[in-house]
Amino acid sequence: MMNAKTDTSLPAIARLLGRLDGRMLFWLLVLAGVLLALSDFAYHRHEIFDFEAVPLFYAGFAAASVLVLVLAGGIFRALFKRGENFYAPFSTDSEPPLKAQERDHA
Repeated sequence: MMNAKTDTSLPAIARLLGRLDGRMLFWLLVLAGVLLALSDFAYHRHEIFDFEAVPLFYAGFAAASVLVLVLAGGIFRALFKRGENFYAPFSTDSEPPLKAQERDHA
């Protein structure tokens, strides 16, 4: 069985990311975020509203949006969460096991 490190049919970036462990990938993403945030100071934006001129406004807005989505997801999970056996009467797990003769013909 091939994996992401040795499969030559995968793109080079997929093979590279396949070699990274979770901690290294996390720090790579942090570095990318910091570089993108610092790029905010490298160019002049032609803002329409005054609050858009605040440095790192868009990065802060994105972080706040993700936080709101995560909190909303937690609220919706609490509202719509079903018990572990909610679908049990209708699931195939609740059916009796097949007899040997039925298994051969299934």
